[in-house]
Amino acid sequence: MEDIPDEGYNELFLKPDKALRRARQIFLGMLREEQPQAAK
Repeated sequence: MEDIPDEGYNELFLKPDKALRRARQIFLGMLREEQPQAAK
């Protein structure tokens, strides 16, 4: 199986998915904040 990079990947969300989308944005933001700290 190929390892496909997901850089620039965006999902298409429907209106009912707004809460899930927001939660995912918060979670991804938290992950991005932690990554530079893990490299130290």
